[in-house]
Amino acid sequence: MSVPNAGTTSESGLSFQVLILPYIEQGNLSVRFDPTKGFRQTPNVQLSNLSVPIYFCPSTGLTKSSNAAELTNTSPLGGGTITLPDFPWTVHYYGNPGPKNGTLYRGENLATASNGGCATQGVLYRDSAVRITDITDGTSNTLMVGETSFEANAANYRNWIRGCDNSGPTCASFHNVTNPINAAPPATTKFMDVSFGSNHTGGANFCLGDGSVRFVRDSITLTAYQGAATRDGGEVAALD
Repeated sequence: MSVPNAGTTSESGLSFQVLILPYIEQGNLSVRFDPTKGFRQTPNVQLSNLSVPIYFCPSTGLTKSSNAAELTNTSPLGGGTITLPDFPWTVHYYGNPGPKNGTLYRGENLATASNGGCATQGVLYRDSAVRITDITDGTSNTLMVGETSFEANAANYRNWIRGCDNSGPTCASFHNVTNPINAAPPATTKFMDVSFGSNHTGGANFCLGDGSVRFVRDSITLTAYQGAATRDGGEVAALD
C-alpha cells in the first residue's frame, strides 16, 4: 500500500488534496476532475473556485489564495488562457516531504534550487511512492501532513488543486521542514521552505503516518522536529 504522491513532475499531476477526495467523502467532486489535464486547464482550474471545508482550520479566516498569478492561468500543456471569476480557494494542510538541513538529509537541489528545492526523506514529495513499510521510523512517530494556517503566512497561500510545475522546482502541496513551527515566512523565492504553523497558541496540528492527529508545540527543538519529519532516519521520536 502506497501513500499518494504530493504531485508529479508533469503539470498534469494534481495536488494530493485532490487525489484523496474520494476518501474524505468528496467523491462527487473528485469525479469532476480530469487527471490527464493540468491544474491550469479546463475542467480542473475552474474547480479551484469550489471549496472543501475540511481543508480549512477555523482558527483563521483566510481561506483563499492571494496570489494574483492564480487568477489568470495559461498552461504549457495548451488550452489557452483561463481567467477565474475569483481567487481560488486554498488549503491549510500541506504534505511533509522531509527535513531540509544542509547535506544531512536527502533531497533534490536543496542548496541551490530557487524555490528551496524538494526534500525527499519524508512521506509526501514530488513523484513519491512511499509505502507504509517504507516508514521504518514507525507510522506513529512520523509526520505526514502539517498545518499551515497562520495568518502571517497569508502571502504564501496557494490554489488547493495545484500540484507541481513541470517548468520549475516548485510544488504547492507540500513544504520542506526547514524552519521551526510558526517561524516567519521566508523570502518569496523560497516558497518550498514556508514553515508549518497556525494561529493556535503554542504550536500546530500534524497528521502522523498512522492517521492520528497530534498537536506539536512550537517549543520543540529543531533537531527533534526534523527527526520526526524523516520516514527512515532512525531517530527516536520526541514530539512532546
